[in-house]
Amino acid sequence: TLRAWTAFHIVDNAAPYLSKRFALANFDFFGRTPSGQPQIRERWKRGVSFADGRVYATNGLGFAAALDAETGAVIWKTRVEDHPRTRMSVSPQLHDGKLYVTTSAGEETAAMDPMYECCTSRGAAVALDAATGRILWKTYVLPEARKWKVSSKGVQFWGPAGAAMWGGLSIDPKRRLLFSGTGNVYVDGM
Repeated sequence: TLRAWTAFHIVDNAAPYLSKRFALANFDFFGRTPSGQPQIRERWKRGVSFADGRVYATNGLGFAAALDAETGAVIWKTRVEDHPRTRMSVSPQLHDGKLYVTTSAGEETAAMDPMYECCTSRGAAVALDAATGRILWKTYVLPEARKWKVSSKGVQFWGPAGAAMWGGLSIDPKRRLLFSGTGNVYVDGM
């Protein structure tokens, strides 16, 4: 049922921040098993990556950044997505000198406004040079949205859109692959 699906996703998304029992169960399923991570990170380290005296983080506005772990000074800050509804909710992953981040968006709530031109956002995975913040590559889950249809109120609709990348990342260094799930498609535009 929709109620069961919603309840599961609320608990699943909040598991790393709930009691230790939930956090450990979530880690065993999503961390230890698919990525081979030997132990759960301390709670304060779960939203960031830390290496070589730097803290790597993302924010809700489409930026990734590296900060000096001792002073908090910004070493670099890079805008990885410029869609006005961009959100970045996944902890950045650091591997082999690269910082991997994903993008999401908040268009589903904006679309409740009947005058909002829904929807043009699309999830993406981005690799940055961890030393400089330079974008090395970026790949979108969906093609760029195009005009689709006009609503009964005369508002232009766009699509395809959605497929936000708000889940965790797993890196397979042996196969040189990056894995991540996506969210739903907001509008197919077909």
